[in-house]
Amino acid sequence: MTKIQKIILILLNVVFFFYIVVVSLSLYPIMALPMDLQFFSQLILKNTLLLQLVFWMSMAMGIVSIIIFLYLILYPRRESKFVVPGTNGSLTIDKSAIEALTKASLDEKNFITSPRVKVSAIRKKLHISVIGELKRTSHLINQEEAWKNHLRNDIRRLLGEEKDIKIDIDLFNSYKESNTDKRETRVI
Repeated sequence: MTKIQKIILILLNVVFFFYIVVVSLSLYPIMALPMDLQFFSQLILKNTLLLQLVFWMSMAMGIVSIIIFLYLILYPRRESKFVVPGTNGSLTIDKSAIEALTKASLDEKNFITSPRVKVSAIRKKLHISVIGELKRTSHLINQEEAWKNHLRNDIRRLLGEEKDIKIDIDLFNSYKESNTDKRETRVI
């Protein structure tokens, strides 16, 4: 869990705790408990600003709970493993295997230096992002599409031809132009 997630969860927990305490103290007279918390309940019930705050907090918490509910229902499930059924059983393929296959294919074609591969899978869609520096040689012109089609066919064979999986492959060039690449004119 990251620090940002922890901070958000702690803040939500504090808000929820505050809300529960205020509601509990305002409903104390109804329960008729043997403890005397009359002072606190009167402090809450006579404070209109606090009651308005509790009302708007409950409205906000209701909206947040509806949004979380819709997110949990509608958000696509990310898969880290693909299960390929077969006649003798099923084969489980991990995302890291697809990353390794992509890196091996890049090493074979050798038109990208220092590639970084990221694979994300949602239901029946596989998205592969390759970030690297494209080499600038004449024999590698238009090799990207041929490599993408070759990799797409390799992954289809790996996962199984009968599986209906959409495969998207994106290449991003991280080449940064340096000062030595710029040629100054020699004419004065």
